[in-house]
Amino acid sequence: GRAHPERSGFEGAWTKEPLKFDNSYFV
Repeated sequence: GRAHPERSGFEGAWTKEPLKFDNSYFV
């Protein structure tokens, strides 16, 4: 939830990353 896909333009790279990144980051 750090970068905004619809604003940064990383929708493709931030589509499966957020779920994995956020999970590992918040855990």
